[in-house]
Amino acid sequence: MNNNSISLPFTKVNLTLTSEAIDFLSEITNSTSHFAILGQLIKDTSVTPNSTSKRGNVITLGVGQVECSIHSCCTRFGIGRK
Repeated sequence: MNNNSISLPFTKVNLTLTSEAIDFLSEITNSTSHFAILGQLIKDTSVTPNSTSKRGNVITLGVGQVECSIHSCCTRFGIGRK
């Protein structure tokens, strides 16, 4: 058993990707795989309605949403905006 696994209330995610999207996801930025970033964003997806605070503002997330502003993603994954 993988001790790093996260238990999620769903067992399957279906994505339809273009060949261009697959090419982009195959790349790496600052030694971080784009597939790894996508996987982490899927794991961070809300499964229940909740909220978070960002710079003093309350952000409400519905089911299926993830907080992924450009600034939070850059900080979380150690990558630049571009």
